[in-house]
Amino acid sequence: MSLTSFLEIPDVKAKFKAEFPKPKFDIKRELLAPQILGVHPRLVGTAFDYLLRFYAKYLNPQPQEDEWGWVAEGALKVLKRQGENQLYELANVAVAEARRNYLNFLSYFYMIPKELPVGIVVLSLTVLTL
Repeated sequence: MSLTSFLEIPDVKAKFKAEFPKPKFDIKRELLAPQILGVHPRLVGTAFDYLLRFYAKYLNPQPQEDEWGWVAEGALKVLKRQGENQLYELANVAVAEARRNYLNFLSYFYMIPKELPVGIVVLSLTVLTL
């Protein structure tokens, strides 16, 4: 399930509206942080989707994982189907390591300061702009 689809579920939408009030944007000004050339909005969106999912799981470890898995796991299937064996092998190792790191993160979540995910967001966005 995509983040957009998830946010369209009535209960989820109501909870987000209650927890995250939408600020009013009455001011008509130039953007202070315009899109950076070379950064792909879909890639940034995917990174944000991962971060939001991980942070939600960190705050609430009980929910089930999405049945579709990670975007990266879907990409692995595409690589395999297209016969990109060398690229598939490299990507498979990276995804497996990411999964291990993710599970480690979740198993030690109680020891991690609540501010850490904010630092991860900043770091991720920095890496995406390189």
